[in-house]
Amino acid sequence: MKIIKQMMLVTLLFILVTSIASAQGIPQATNPEKVGLSKERLQRISAWIQGDVDKGIVPGAVVMVLRKGKIAYFEAFGYRDREKKSL
Repeated sequence: MKIIKQMMLVTLLFILVTSIASAQGIPQATNPEKVGLSKERLQRISAWIQGDVDKGIVPGAVVMVLRKGKIAYFEAFGYRDREKKSL
Protein backbone atom coordinates (compact mmCIF):
# COMPACT_ATOMS: atom_id res chain seq x y z
CA MET A 1 0.00 0.00 0.00
CA LYS A 2 2.90 2.33 0.77
CA ILE A 3 4.30 1.98 -2.76
CA ILE A 4 0.91 2.88 -4.24
CA LYS A 5 0.77 6.07 -2.20
CA GLN A 6 4.30 6.95 -3.23
CA MET A 7 3.51 6.35 -6.89
CA MET A 8 0.37 8.47 -6.64
CA LEU A 9 2.42 11.29 -5.13
CA VAL A 10 5.06 10.97 -7.85
CA THR A 11 2.35 11.01 -10.51
CA LEU A 12 0.76 14.12 -9.06
CA LEU A 13 4.13 15.86 -8.85
CA PHE A 14 4.85 14.87 -12.45
CA ILE A 15 1.55 16.34 -13.62
CA LEU A 16 2.32 19.54 -11.75
CA VAL A 17 5.85 19.82 -13.12
CA THR A 18 4.85 19.04 -16.70
CA SER A 19 2.02 21.55 -16.63
CA ILE A 20 4.41 24.20 -15.33
CA ALA A 21 7.10 23.15 -17.82
CA SER A 22 4.76 23.35 -20.78
CA ALA A 23 3.35 26.68 -19.66
CA GLN A 24 6.71 28.36 -19.17
CA GLY A 25 9.00 26.54 -21.57
CA ILE A 26 11.76 25.54 -19.17
CA PRO A 27 15.14 25.53 -20.91
CA GLN A 28 17.14 22.32 -21.05
CA ALA A 29 20.72 22.10 -19.83
CA THR A 30 23.19 20.89 -22.45
CA ASN A 31 24.57 18.44 -19.89
CA PRO A 32 23.99 17.82 -16.16
CA GLU A 33 27.44 19.03 -15.18
CA LYS A 34 26.60 22.54 -16.42
CA VAL A 35 24.03 22.85 -13.62
CA GLY A 36 26.08 21.07 -10.96
CA LEU A 37 24.78 17.51 -11.21
CA SER A 38 26.68 14.30 -11.80
CA LYS A 39 25.81 12.34 -14.92
CA GLU A 40 26.80 9.11 -13.15
CA ARG A 41 24.46 9.77 -10.24
CA LEU A 42 21.58 10.55 -12.60
CA GLN A 43 22.26 7.20 -14.31
CA ARG A 44 21.63 5.58 -10.91
CA ILE A 45 18.11 6.98 -11.06
CA SER A 46 17.69 5.39 -14.49
CA ALA A 47 18.92 2.02 -13.24
CA TRP A 48 16.68 2.16 -10.16
CA ILE A 49 13.50 3.07 -12.06
CA GLN A 50 14.22 0.63 -14.90
CA GLY A 51 14.79 -2.10 -12.30
CA ASP A 52 11.37 -1.42 -10.78
CA VAL A 53 9.78 -1.52 -14.24
CA ASP A 54 11.55 -4.80 -15.06
CA LYS A 55 10.41 -6.34 -11.74
CA GLY A 56 6.82 -5.29 -12.42
CA ILE A 57 6.65 -3.01 -9.40
CA VAL A 58 5.52 -0.11 -11.59
CA PRO A 59 4.34 -0.27 -15.21
CA GLY A 60 6.19 2.90 -16.13
CA ALA A 61 7.48 6.22 -14.89
CA VAL A 62 8.64 9.59 -16.09
CA VAL A 63 11.44 11.32 -14.22
CA MET A 64 12.41 14.96 -14.53
CA VAL A 65 15.13 16.69 -12.54
CA LEU A 66 15.36 20.47 -12.65
CA ARG A 67 18.26 22.47 -11.30
CA LYS A 68 19.02 26.17 -11.52
CA GLY A 69 15.96 26.74 -13.68
CA LYS A 70 16.93 24.17 -16.32
CA ILE A 71 15.93 20.61 -17.08
CA ALA A 72 18.99 18.56 -16.21
CA TYR A 73 17.42 15.12 -16.67
CA PHE A 74 14.22 13.93 -18.35
CA GLU A 75 13.53 10.26 -19.09
CA ALA A 76 10.52 7.99 -19.59
CA PHE A 77 10.56 4.31 -18.58
CA GLY A 78 8.28 1.35 -19.16
CA TYR A 79 4.79 1.29 -20.58
CA ARG A 80 1.83 3.59 -20.67
CA ASP A 81 -0.31 0.44 -20.77
CA ARG A 82 1.55 -2.69 -19.63
CA GLU A 83 -1.12 -5.17 -20.82
CA LYS A 84 -1.17 -3.74 -24.34
CA LYS A 85 2.61 -3.13 -24.27
CA SER A 86 2.04 0.41 -25.52
CA LEU A 87 4.86 2.86 -24.86
